[in-house]
Amino acid sequence: MFQKIAGYVLLIAGISFGILVLIKAYRMRETVRGESGNVKLIAPIEILIYFLATLGLSDYLLHTLEIRGMKLADSRKIPGTLVAAAVTPGAVMAFSMLRSDRPAGIITIITCALSMIVGTMTGGFIVGRMDGRKIRTFMGFALIGSLAALIIKMIVQKDASGTMMELTGIRLLIAILFSFIWGNMSMLGIPMKPAGTAVFLLLGLSPVATLTMTLVMGCAGPMGGAPVVYKRGDYHQKLTVCAVTFGSAGAVFGSAFALSVPAVLLNILMMVMIVIAVISMLRPDGNRENNS
Repeated sequence: MFQKIAGYVLLIAGISFGILVLIKAYRMRETVRGESGNVKLIAPIEILIYFLATLGLSDYLLHTLEIRGMKLADSRKIPGTLVAAAVTPGAVMAFSMLRSDRPAGIITIITCALSMIVGTMTGGFIVGRMDGRKIRTFMGFALIGSLAALIIKMIVQKDASGTMMELTGIRLLIAILFSFIWGNMSMLGIPMKPAGTAVFLLLGLSPVATLTMTLVMGCAGPMGGAPVVYKRGDYHQKLTVCAVTFGSAGAVFGSAFALSVPAVLLNILMMVMIVIAVISMLRPDGNRENNS
């Protein structure tokens, strides 16, 4: 019961933020039209990104590749765009998991989510003091760390035997600390789902509870940092509008038709994308770099 209530709370919060994004974009419609990127191309990509996210791929990573590949924004705007775009579709995915019969302990969910939200506040303060070059370099090296975490995740998942739905004692404290770190990293645009999966599995959560936790955390983090991003306006509005609308549709479709894709295939695909993203992030933006 409490798990389903938490799902509704996240869904309402996610939809509310999405409405604010759409209202702001409408009021600034001339500015939005002038942003780089074609909606006819961005919209179907957003559907695909959040469909794949329901299968376990990182929407942060996919969006980083999209933004860099299509040259939608400079490095300074990437973290804010990743956060703003993830809120509404993330809420849809979290709601889908929390209302299902795949439980995770409500105490674990709430404490870790709150810790992550506090982390996003700290991370938002740090990002506000970084220029575009520093953000790009940090993201590049942090993505290398994500690649290492993904390899660990693959090893752990292969022999995953955890059966717990709830964490207590020292295990819960470790999860709370990790969640705080995850929150900080999310505001810098770092994909943390591979690391999160590995940590929760190592702490003894069952694979189902681990999936629930990673999807909820993937929603709670951006939701905690979204007000700061929205206020500063450090995000690509055209992409975010497409994520709120078309991305949410992709999340609904993916949640309803969760395809059975081999975990190994998804992990290999993510490894390839991380390598591409690392190369992209460590390559200078040239004149588009924002150093202010």
